[in-house]
Amino acid sequence: MKFVLSILLLAYTVQSACSLMQDEGGEFLISNYSEFRQIGAGECTLQNIYRLTNDILATDSLIALVDSGFTSIGTKDLPFQGMLHGSGHIIQARFANFSGLFGNIDSMAVIDSLTVQIDSIETGKESGGLVGENHGLITQCTVRAHMNGLYDLGGIAGVNTGSIVACVFVGKIEGMSECGGLVGSNSGNILNSHALATLAVESTNAGGLAGISDGSIQQSYASVTFELPSYYVDYQIKNSSSYYVGGLVGSNVGTISESYASSDPI
Repeated sequence: MKFVLSILLLAYTVQSACSLMQDEGGEFLISNYSEFRQIGAGECTLQNIYRLTNDILATDSLIALVDSGFTSIGTKDLPFQGMLHGSGHIIQARFANFSGLFGNIDSMAVIDSLTVQIDSIETGKESGGLVGENHGLITQCTVRAHMNGLYDLGGIAGVNTGSIVACVFVGKIEGMSECGGLVGSNSGNILNSHALATLAVESTNAGGLAGISDGSIQQSYASVTFELPSYYVDYQIKNSSSYYVGGLVGSNVGTISESYASSDPI
């Protein structure tokens, strides 16, 4: 009897209370979009550890996140506090209307090894291709997207007070102000990351990595093209230091080391 019980306990997957399967380490396994949507619902709490086991592609029910009723995982009042291991997989969509796949992740949270590819994101403020507000750790993640919103917009996170390490953004961001290839507003740490971005900003504070920063940026780079309205350029010529645009950061009072940018002339 003891021998049989041991075999059962060593089985690779078991059924959990939240209906997702678990591996032998207790991680909840996600193989499709309907399972991904269970994060934060019922017993599939915001504190659990989740792992993708398959790509979630636009050919699935993720074709239009807004039509499927998707809402960002985690809020300011109830942030995501767990872990999501992407395992090198892709989450793909053609259109989304949200502040990020995750709305808010706290200082205990980790998201890693994930690629997000969304053709078009319509949003408002404090929004990112992956996370709206990051207070945790995002590492080895890539976002490919075209974002259109207001302010505090970033390819990875809208607002960062945590750490972004070894991440990449490729795409375009259109907004009013505080727009950056990686983050809109940075008070945390950015390390060994880069952005290949086009920034179309109507007002001020646009940078290849961050719109504004009072945090730390290390060993990172940006290749950025700016699309600015004609009145913006004319005003810059006549009134210095009123608008802030930079290859790395639009407005910086933080620290930047071992980082560089290339950009088209403004």
